[in-house]
Amino acid sequence: MSDLNQDGIRIRVQRVPRITGSSQYRVAKKAGMGRTRLSLFENGHIDLRPEELEALQRALRDTVGRRISEFELLSEDLAASATATA
Repeated sequence: MSDLNQDGIRIRVQRVPRITGSSQYRVAKKAGMGRTRLSLFENGHIDLRPEELEALQRALRDTVGRRISEFELLSEDLAASATATA
């Protein structure tokens, strides 16, 4: 993985669940690994193989992307409601 190193992804693993409200279990499942392995990585006890890093990066992107889509839909619904009541 050329654009992110172990520590860069480790920071994202720590931040994304807090930001999105997604559980560590869900992120791990999307990445195709166990929650324990993700926890060990997150806490700096192990490094992941390149293919695991790539899968984890995809899982994090997917998690954030879904949350953004949900907020966009909510925003559109609120705008439509405001227009309908005006």
